[in-house]
Amino acid sequence: MVLLAVVKSGSRSGFFSLAAAFACMAFVWWFRALKQGYFSRALALISLPAMIGACALAYFFLGELFAGRSQHEVSSTNTRLYMLESGIKALSESPIIGFGHGIAITKAGVTSFTGTATIDNYLLSIVLDYGLGGLLLFIAILTLYSVRSIKFSIQSSSAEGAFVGACCASLLAMFVTFSGLSINQN
Repeated sequence: MVLLAVVKSGSRSGFFSLAAAFACMAFVWWFRALKQGYFSRALALISLPAMIGACALAYFFLGELFAGRSQHEVSSTNTRLYMLESGIKALSESPIIGFGHGIAITKAGVTSFTGTATIDNYLLSIVLDYGLGGLLLFIAILTLYSVRSIKFSIQSSSAEGAFVGACCASLLAMFVTFSGLSINQN
Protein backbone atom coordinates (compact mmCIF):
# COMPACT_ATOMS: atom_id res chain seq x y z
CA MET A 1 0.00 0.00 0.00
CA VAL A 2 2.82 2.40 0.90
CA LEU A 3 4.64 1.54 -2.31
CA LEU A 4 1.51 2.38 -4.31
CA ALA A 5 1.09 5.68 -2.48
CA VAL A 6 4.69 6.69 -3.15
CA VAL A 7 4.51 5.75 -6.83
CA LYS A 8 1.16 7.49 -7.29
CA SER A 9 2.29 10.69 -5.54
CA GLY A 10 5.60 10.82 -7.41
CA SER A 11 7.23 12.21 -4.28
CA ARG A 12 10.99 12.28 -4.62
CA SER A 13 11.43 12.07 -0.86
CA GLY A 14 9.12 9.07 -0.81
CA PHE A 15 11.19 7.27 -3.44
CA PHE A 16 14.43 7.97 -1.56
CA SER A 17 12.90 6.82 1.73
CA LEU A 18 11.47 3.70 0.16
CA ALA A 19 14.83 2.86 -1.44
CA ALA A 20 16.58 3.26 1.92
CA ALA A 21 14.02 1.07 3.70
CA PHE A 22 14.17 -1.63 1.00
CA ALA A 23 17.98 -1.60 1.04
CA CYS A 24 18.04 -1.97 4.83
CA MET A 25 15.51 -4.80 4.77
CA ALA A 26 17.36 -6.56 1.94
CA PHE A 27 20.58 -6.32 3.93
CA VAL A 28 18.91 -7.77 7.03
CA TRP A 29 17.09 -10.49 5.06
CA TRP A 30 20.26 -11.51 3.25
CA PHE A 31 22.30 -11.95 6.42
CA ARG A 32 19.41 -13.66 8.23
CA ALA A 33 19.09 -16.08 5.32
CA LEU A 34 22.79 -16.94 5.53
CA LYS A 35 22.23 -18.11 9.10
CA GLN A 36 19.34 -20.42 8.18
CA GLY A 37 19.39 -23.83 6.48
CA TYR A 38 20.96 -24.82 3.18
CA PHE A 39 17.97 -23.76 1.09
CA SER A 40 17.93 -20.25 2.59
CA ARG A 41 21.69 -19.90 2.12
CA ALA A 42 21.44 -21.02 -1.49
CA LEU A 43 18.58 -18.59 -2.11
CA ALA A 44 20.60 -15.76 -0.53
CA LEU A 45 23.62 -16.52 -2.71
CA ILE A 46 21.50 -16.83 -5.87
CA SER A 47 19.76 -13.53 -5.11
CA LEU A 48 23.03 -11.63 -4.64
CA PRO A 49 23.46 -10.68 -8.35
CA ALA A 50 19.82 -9.52 -8.44
CA MET A 51 20.38 -7.38 -5.35
CA ILE A 52 23.51 -5.83 -6.86
CA GLY A 53 21.61 -5.16 -10.08
CA ALA A 54 18.76 -3.57 -8.13
CA CYS A 55 21.27 -1.31 -6.38
CA ALA A 56 22.74 -0.24 -9.71
CA LEU A 57 19.28 0.53 -11.13
CA ALA A 58 18.33 2.41 -7.98
CA TYR A 59 21.52 4.46 -8.23
CA PHE A 60 20.67 5.69 -11.73
CA PHE A 61 16.96 6.15 -11.01
CA LEU A 62 17.56 8.04 -7.75
CA GLY A 63 20.28 10.15 -9.39
CA GLU A 64 17.77 11.27 -12.01
CA LEU A 65 15.21 11.96 -9.28
CA PHE A 66 17.71 14.06 -7.33
CA ALA A 67 18.44 16.23 -10.36
CA GLY A 68 14.74 16.63 -11.07
CA ARG A 69 12.41 15.37 -13.77
CA SER A 70 10.55 18.64 -14.35
CA GLN A 71 11.28 22.34 -14.13
CA HIS A 72 9.50 22.44 -10.76
CA GLU A 73 11.71 19.66 -9.37
CA VAL A 74 14.88 21.26 -10.78
CA SER A 75 13.87 24.53 -9.11
CA SER A 76 13.23 22.67 -5.85
CA THR A 77 16.65 21.01 -6.00
CA ASN A 78 18.34 24.34 -6.73
CA THR A 79 16.54 25.96 -3.78
CA ARG A 80 17.66 23.14 -1.47
CA LEU A 81 21.24 23.50 -2.71
CA TYR A 82 21.02 27.26 -2.08
CA MET A 83 19.82 26.56 1.50
CA LEU A 84 22.71 24.15 2.03
CA GLU A 85 25.22 26.65 0.68
CA SER A 86 23.78 29.43 2.88
CA GLY A 87 23.81 27.13 5.89
CA ILE A 88 27.44 26.15 5.41
CA LYS A 89 28.43 29.82 5.13
CA ALA A 90 26.45 30.67 8.28
CA LEU A 91 27.92 27.71 10.17
CA SER A 92 31.38 29.29 10.02
CA GLU A 93 30.12 31.97 12.48
CA SER A 94 29.31 29.46 15.24
CA PRO A 95 30.34 25.92 14.29
CA ILE A 96 30.63 24.28 17.70
CA ILE A 97 27.46 25.27 19.56
CA GLY A 98 25.30 26.63 16.74
CA PHE A 99 22.96 29.59 17.01
CA GLY A 100 20.23 28.25 19.30
CA HIS A 101 16.88 26.54 18.86
CA GLY A 102 14.83 27.81 15.90
CA ILE A 103 17.46 30.14 14.46
CA ALA A 104 18.43 27.90 11.52
CA ILE A 105 15.49 29.10 9.48
CA THR A 106 16.73 32.70 9.70
CA LYS A 107 20.26 31.69 8.70
CA ALA A 108 19.56 29.37 5.75
CA GLY A 109 15.82 29.31 5.15
CA VAL A 110 14.00 30.75 2.19
CA THR A 111 10.61 32.40 1.96
CA SER A 112 8.11 31.02 -0.53
CA PHE A 113 5.88 33.17 -2.71
CA THR A 114 3.15 32.73 -0.06
CA GLY A 115 5.41 34.23 2.62
CA THR A 116 6.09 30.94 4.43
CA ALA A 117 9.66 30.56 5.64
CA THR A 118 11.10 27.08 5.22
CA ILE A 119 14.33 25.16 5.54
CA ASP A 120 14.22 21.82 3.75
CA ASN A 121 16.99 19.90 5.45
CA TYR A 122 16.66 18.57 8.98
CA LEU A 123 20.38 17.89 9.35
CA LEU A 124 21.12 21.46 8.32
CA SER A 125 18.56 22.65 10.89
CA ILE A 126 20.25 20.61 13.61
CA VAL A 127 23.79 21.76 12.82
CA LEU A 128 22.76 25.43 12.63
CA ASP A 129 20.64 25.29 15.79
CA TYR A 130 22.92 23.09 17.93
CA GLY A 131 26.29 23.15 16.18
CA LEU A 132 28.53 20.31 15.10
CA GLY A 133 28.32 18.83 18.60
CA GLY A 134 24.53 18.55 18.36
CA LEU A 135 24.72 17.06 14.87
CA LEU A 136 27.34 14.52 15.92
CA LEU A 137 25.28 13.56 18.98
CA PHE A 138 22.15 13.15 16.83
CA ILE A 139 23.97 11.00 14.27
CA ALA A 140 25.69 8.98 17.01
CA ILE A 141 22.36 8.13 18.64
CA LEU A 142 20.81 7.09 15.31
CA THR A 143 23.89 5.10 14.35
CA LEU A 144 24.07 3.32 17.70
CA TYR A 145 20.39 2.37 17.52
CA SER A 146 20.66 1.26 13.90
CA VAL A 147 23.80 -0.84 14.38
CA ARG A 148 22.45 -2.52 17.51
CA SER A 149 19.07 -3.15 15.86
CA ILE A 150 20.54 -4.63 12.71
CA LYS A 151 22.96 -6.74 14.72
CA PHE A 152 20.11 -8.08 16.87
CA SER A 153 17.94 -8.66 13.82
CA ILE A 154 20.64 -10.66 12.06
CA GLN A 155 21.58 -12.70 15.13
CA SER A 156 18.01 -13.51 16.11
CA SER A 157 16.19 -16.06 13.99
CA SER A 158 12.84 -15.26 15.62
CA ALA A 159 10.04 -13.10 14.32
CA GLU A 160 11.08 -10.54 16.91
CA GLY A 161 14.41 -10.13 15.10
CA ALA A 162 12.65 -9.54 11.80
CA PHE A 163 10.39 -6.98 13.49
CA VAL A 164 13.38 -5.11 14.93
CA GLY A 165 14.95 -5.07 11.45
CA ALA A 166 11.73 -3.64 9.99
CA CYS A 167 11.65 -0.98 12.72
CA CYS A 168 15.23 -0.05 11.90
CA ALA A 169 14.37 0.19 8.19
CA SER A 170 11.44 2.42 9.10
CA LEU A 171 13.70 4.69 11.18
CA LEU A 172 16.17 4.85 8.30
CA ALA A 173 13.36 5.82 5.91
CA MET A 174 12.26 8.56 8.30
CA PHE A 175 15.84 9.80 8.59
CA VAL A 176 16.16 9.96 4.80
CA THR A 177 12.88 11.86 4.56
CA PHE A 178 13.94 14.33 7.24
CA SER A 179 17.25 14.86 5.48
CA GLY A 180 15.32 16.34 2.58
CA LEU A 181 12.37 17.81 4.45
CA SER A 182 12.68 19.64 7.73
CA ILE A 183 9.12 18.80 8.77
CA ASN A 184 9.14 20.73 12.05
CA GLN A 185 9.88 23.99 10.25
CA ASN A 186 7.57 23.70 7.25
